[in-house]
Amino acid sequence: MQVSSSRRRKLTALALLLLVPLQGVVATGPSHATPPVAALPPDLAARLSNGPADFWVRFAAQPDLTAATKATSWKARGETVLKTLQDKANRDQASVIRTLDQARLRYTRLFIDNSIYVHGGTRALADQLAAQNGVVTLAAPRSYALPTLKPAQQINAVNGVEWGLKAIRADRTWTRYGATGQGVVIASIDSGAQFDHPALAGSYRGATSGHDYNWYDPANICGAAPCDNAGHGTHTMGTMVGDDHAGNQVGVAPGATWIAAKGCETNSCSDLSLALSAQWMLAPTKLDGSDPDPARRPNIVNNSWGSAGSGGWYRDFVRQWVAAGIFPAFAAGNDGPGCGSVASEGGYSEAYAVGSVDETGRISSFSARGDAAHDGKPNLSAPGQAIRSSVPGSRYGISSGTSMATPHVSGTVALLWSAAPSLIGDVAATRAVLDASAHDHADDTCGGTAAVNNTYGEGTLDAFDAVSNAPRAAAGLVTGKISDATGKALPNVSVSTPDGNTVTADADGNYKLYLDEGTHDVTLALFGYDTQVLTGLVITRQSTTTKNATLAATPRSTVTGLVRDASGHGWPLYSKVTVEGAPGEWFTNPSTGRFTVDLPAGTTYKVSVQPVYPGYAATTTEIEVGHADVAKDFGVPIDSANCTAPGYDAECQKIRGGLVQGRITDANTRQPVEGATVADGRSRADGFYYAFAPTGTTRLTATKRGYQPLNKSIAVDPDWTIQANVALKAGRLSMTPGTVAATVQLGKATTSQVVITNTGTAPATYKLGESQQGSRIQSLKSNTPVRRTPVTGLTPGRISGPVSGTPAAPAAGSWVGLPDYPSTIQDNVAGWSKGRLYSFGGTLQGYGATTDAYSYDPAALAWKQLAPMPEGRQRPAAGFVDGKYFVVGGWGAQAGAAKKTLIYDPATNLWSTGADNPKPWGATGSAVLDGKLYSIGGCTGDCQSATSDVMVYDPTTNRFSQAASYPEPVSWTSCGGINGRVYCAGGLIDGASGRPVSTKNTYSYDAKANTWTRVADLPVDLWASSHAVANGTLMVSGGAAYDSSVLTNEGFGYDPDLDRWTAIPNATQGVFRGAGACGLYRVGGKSPNFTLPIAESLPGYDDCEEAGSDAPWLSASAPTGTIPAKSSVTVTLTLDGQQVSQPGVYQARLTLGEETPYPAVATDLTLTAQAPASWAKLSGVVSGKQCDGSVVPLPGATIAVDRGTGSWTLTSGADGGYALWVPGSKAKAGLIAALPEYRPASLTVVLRQGAAVVQPVTLQRLGC
Repeated sequence: MQVSSSRRRKLTALALLLLVPLQGVVATGPSHATPPVAALPPDLAARLSNGPADFWVRFAAQPDLTAATKATSWKARGETVLKTLQDKANRDQASVIRTLDQARLRYTRLFIDNSIYVHGGTRALADQLAAQNGVVTLAAPRSYALPTLKPAQQINAVNGVEWGLKAIRADRTWTRYGATGQGVVIASIDSGAQFDHPALAGSYRGATSGHDYNWYDPANICGAAPCDNAGHGTHTMGTMVGDDHAGNQVGVAPGATWIAAKGCETNSCSDLSLALSAQWMLAPTKLDGSDPDPARRPNIVNNSWGSAGSGGWYRDFVRQWVAAGIFPAFAAGNDGPGCGSVASEGGYSEAYAVGSVDETGRISSFSARGDAAHDGKPNLSAPGQAIRSSVPGSRYGISSGTSMATPHVSGTVALLWSAAPSLIGDVAATRAVLDASAHDHADDTCGGTAAVNNTYGEGTLDAFDAVSNAPRAAAGLVTGKISDATGKALPNVSVSTPDGNTVTADADGNYKLYLDEGTHDVTLALFGYDTQVLTGLVITRQSTTTKNATLAATPRSTVTGLVRDASGHGWPLYSKVTVEGAPGEWFTNPSTGRFTVDLPAGTTYKVSVQPVYPGYAATTTEIEVGHADVAKDFGVPIDSANCTAPGYDAECQKIRGGLVQGRITDANTRQPVEGATVADGRSRADGFYYAFAPTGTTRLTATKRGYQPLNKSIAVDPDWTIQANVALKAGRLSMTPGTVAATVQLGKATTSQVVITNTGTAPATYKLGESQQGSRIQSLKSNTPVRRTPVTGLTPGRISGPVSGTPAAPAAGSWVGLPDYPSTIQDNVAGWSKGRLYSFGGTLQGYGATTDAYSYDPAALAWKQLAPMPEGRQRPAAGFVDGKYFVVGGWGAQAGAAKKTLIYDPATNLWSTGADNPKPWGATGSAVLDGKLYSIGGCTGDCQSATSDVMVYDPTTNRFSQAASYPEPVSWTSCGGINGRVYCAGGLIDGASGRPVSTKNTYSYDAKANTWTRVADLPVDLWASSHAVANGTLMVSGGAAYDSSVLTNEGFGYDPDLDRWTAIPNATQGVFRGAGACGLYRVGGKSPNFTLPIAESLPGYDDCEEAGSDAPWLSASAPTGTIPAKSSVTVTLTLDGQQVSQPGVYQARLTLGEETPYPAVATDLTLTAQAPASWAKLSGVVSGKQCDGSVVPLPGATIAVDRGTGSWTLTSGADGGYALWVPGSKAKAGLIAALPEYRPASLTVVLRQGAAVVQPVTLQRLGC
């Protein structure tokens, strides 16, 4: 509900935070429509408002399929799954089917997920179906793009075997175990496949039996025979099974057979085709869809597609596959390297997600990563970069992507199941084998451990080790536990055979090793223990042999030594010591340079020392360790090639003096302080620092922001190290309580207290900052059609081309035109504050930056010129914080990066300047969050490439800091701060072809965790849009779209609470490079040929909480102050109900800004303002009577209430509802409800004191 008042009853953004029902109000009276059981999502409602549209009807939860896993045959298991699903769907869908048949509508039934796809249904039908029992939800259709292939240079094959196959040792598996995938059927849901390709023809299951049961084309793109009009499917299929027997060994499992379903019509995949393809996999049919046969279902389904943010829509399909014994392999996605970028389908726990590595085994930059929400994703990684495989036209091509990595896993499962048939259908056991045989890759960038992390997953794929460690038909199992002499379990023992079959004992010392029938020697090895060989183990196929072992600790000797400078000073050196073959590393004592290492005796070791100071090279020597202790000193010379070691000049000559060193710690936490400045250096992560000083007494100074500087006199001896540990003092503040809640009557005030305590070792200065929190979007109906203006040669550069032609006239719609901006303008920035719209800078015609600044007064309907900016700016980061407008970075008057921060104060109409921005890029995204201005990405030059830099400007300290990098280089993105997070959508990213490409990608930044995560994608790839935060939603309107081929007037709003985008009314015309502000306003922009002076607003989006601004109802008795160490201060807070205009719940956050090294603390406040007894509440639902007689709720209707002494205007919400509190009176009030395409209704109501008046309104659709 949005409310405005003609009497300046200032219903601010906080008045819209009606988070809970208000006390004492009970809605009574007639209702014209019963709310449907399953509410229509806003995107579907928007589609249906424009006429008939397709939609999904989804039913209740899936049946229990555990009985299927107990079936005794492949055929019986499939039949059980099929019958159980069909029976459930037949029961649940019967009523809806009758309704659809009566309406004579076309529909498609699916049993796999218990859903129906309706073709061309009306809004009235959708509401009718939503109300039927068993219907859980209705949903709009979606399409999913096939992953963009990453072009790559060829990597040479090895003896005819492609490098990826060699890397996973598939070729060795063929020769050692004779496993090529024989007897296993692999399926692909993709763009199809060239069935007669030389690499695929021999393994196609339909090569001899025909296309029935082997090929499915739900959209009938190809006709009766398989085809591939995108190339993607032929490439992935080749990696699974391809071999032309003429030197092109591209497939992991050349002995397997394949079938395919064309789930992707072209380079995109409709959800209907994907769903039908998934269902076909459970029971393949003839080409005409008849005679489903679950016995002919595949063993493995490869899914080299997916979409981040698509939710759980495909999860039931994957669950049913697993119940039927089908292994589900999914691509993790190509949206890396950001954490949390894994594709939604691959993120399901039931799916086996695959990341990509290059030829060196390193994770590909594009490979999607997991995070806390997708822990252990991807499941593992496989070769996916520069993969050569089959492509349509009987040719071969090279591509990169997790789409290329996934078939390596699908093929490996085929090898596994052909070598170990007992695993067929046992998806859990197969996953366990793949996981256990993967090679660990430590990477904690996105969380996890060395063994399992969210970058590599379990590690990199090894087909040979997987088959070696599987229950092969001709193998037996050796198992046991390995302990030391005391009986303690020994983890990480290597258990191996001479032919390379190796496993590692687990944390409890247990191991399992599958060996072929015969006699074997098994070696047990662990550093620090005597190697033991279990000789002559006799293995019988399909049997288990238990062999426990005890390893004796190898006698140890102690190696000691001294590491010192060998170039003149001779002082001890703090150094890292490593021993080849030994796990771990050691460090010398920083003061003495001495080290001690215990090593197993009887071996010669290579021991290396590397000083931590610059200018020294590593020194390595061999040390023979016998049964006596060994002493070995190291003299390490400086590197004469660079002469950067401390205590030496540029000519590598010794300077008289000593080395001052030690550790810097926090006096409060006693933890190491990293990055403290000492002399010309900074302390390491462990707090260690060093500084060369001349002989005599020197002054040591240690500083770091947030700490008190430390000065200390040090006596320095020549050619020696002087130990000087430092503890830096700092204040440390806490604020209690963490939450404050108060209830007052509207117009009254109350107080509460918070206590700020300094538990630190130094005085601390604080400043309390307030930021309003939370709000929600209300949908509006659009009357403006989508307008997409084709453009050619559209570029993101700073300077636009010459103008030509005539601007198009705007179309009428829900947006309201304002007086034109005083000049043509583009690349400007805008903001809303205290009832006025502001616009700053930009360029008048695309030729240089302007200093012009204007404000717009909605009451006067006029623009007013303001003091000019100190220097012109184009497309900077900007926003209001605490009533002042801050301009950061952007392109300056000479089209170069402008470093100086500009600050405008509306109260004085004066400009000032702030700190220089170290990364002042143009075309950045900008957001205000908790009183700080964020600058995201941007262009360092002409926007042919972008950056991932994120800079944060804090007005309270006038300083910049750098936050976690954006997940990908980006420019022209649309950003905003909402409820403790920054959200950014769309923009231009660096394309594979070297030119920037537009994107739908949307990310969320958590300021506390300093991490970015992927959220729901924009519906359209947009860049250079007008955007703002309004009603707690990121609003994005217009911009360049569809890979920069059109300028569009479409708009969308992102609701963080729902992780969902919803269409908003289309603007009057499609432009890009204009400004946006809460209100909702668009100012300026560029059409294909003209820079325009347009200005327009979208009513109802005026919930304009300025992030970081004061909550008008909150004040503090001591907003700033300095607190001595070990002291506290009590601050009285006033929560004033006079400063709000509507009853409701208002929220704010009180943040304790402090000059300390610790995270800021905050108290969350809630004010519940209750209506006085003399007030009245008016509420109801606006409905529309359709031409067929049905009645539906009407979102976006305007309700005007006029009582002579006051008038109010409201907008109905998504459910058609409206509500308003006003002072009670005996006077009659007129109520008018209106919505385009409906006949307005006029009523009279009396809002007496204490009354709760429920007034439903029904509008008649025009044209009936």
